[in-house]
Formats: sequence, structure tokens, C-alpha cells
Amino acid sequence: MAESHDDRRWYCVRTQPKHEKIAATHVRRALSIDVFNPKLRIRKATRRGAVWFPEALFPGYIFARFNWEAESQLIRGVTGVSTLVVFGPHAPAIPDAVIETLRSQFDENECHEVPDTLRDGDVVTIGGGPFHGLQATVLRVMSPTRRIQVLLEFIGGQNTLEVSVDQIARESVAAEAPSKYSSFLKETAKKGTRRRSQN
Repeated sequence: MAESHDDRRWYCVRTQPKHEKIAATHVRRALSIDVFNPKLRIRKATRRGAVWFPEALFPGYIFARFNWEAESQLIRGVTGVSTLVVFGPHAPAIPDAVIETLRSQFDENECHEVPDTLRDGDVVTIGGGPFHGLQATVLRVMSPTRRIQVLLEFIGGQNTLEVSVDQIARESVAAEAPSKYSSFLKETAKKGTRRRSQN
């Protein structure tokens, strides 16, 4: 007998380290299950300059909508999956509205671009050129020329230089980016409403 659509709930799936994309792809393909794998696009300093990279919003976790009794063991066996998140003998289901609200902030590729707006006083990392990998403090943003003036501590002294905004990545952005989502999993655990006994 086919499972009722109403029997499916969102659950948190723990993946193997850095295997969020692999796990999400295999769960979708192998089980035809709805999966949400939210990612952030963050600028990082490289030898080629600042480059945009995708990073998991919740490293090591994705979300899948399925029937716990019928499909939980199947998901545990999928490539890239480590286990399912449970609290004791219970598996907290995530309300559909919570996932939909979160999903609405991401594009069709499940990505959210983190603004990299620079302000005076920001700590940045220089990418490429003779100062590659060094940290500096923004002194002045010169918007029309897409250049910034930074204070660089180098060989025991402080030096002021101008660099292109395409050469730098703001240090704090990666840490700050998930902050507005930081309470998501905690609130889900509290409100997670429907708890089911683990098979």
C-alpha cells in the first residue's frame, strides 16, 4: 500500500564530513525524496584574488522529507549519510513552515549569497600578489574606483596601501553569515513538535 503524502515530515540528516552535496544527491536519486541542502556563497581570498565559494549553511547536516517508519533505515544506508538526528529515542520532525521559510531565502540552487559590503575598520585577507594571505584593516573605501585603502602590518611595521576590492575577502563574513540562522536547529529541537520513536 502506498504511503500517504501526509505521513512525510522533515527530519535532520547527519552527513559524513564535507559530504552534504553527495548525500543530498544520492538521497534524491535513490529514494526520490525531497531534500533541502542550504548553502552560502562566500568570497574567500585565493592566489587568483577573491573567489566565491559555496559552503554548507549547516556543515554536516541536510534536511529530508520522508516517512520515518518506512524510510529512515533506507536513508541511513545512502552514500554520504552518517545517521539521522535523534534525541534519545525520539526523532524531532521539523514543521513544513519552518523549512519553507528558510527555503524562501535561498535561490533555485539552494544558495544564498552573503553580502560582502566593506566598511571602515573591517578586517580583510588579501588574495593574490605579493601580499597574498596577509590580513589588513580597511581604512577607506573608494567606491568609484573599486579600490580600498588598507593598513597592513608587515615586517614589524604598519604600511598603508591601495588594493582592488577584487583582491580581498572580509574575514568576519564567513563567521557572521550563518548567525541569523544560528538558532534554527535549537528552536526546531524545542518546537520540533512531532516526535516519533526510533525504529
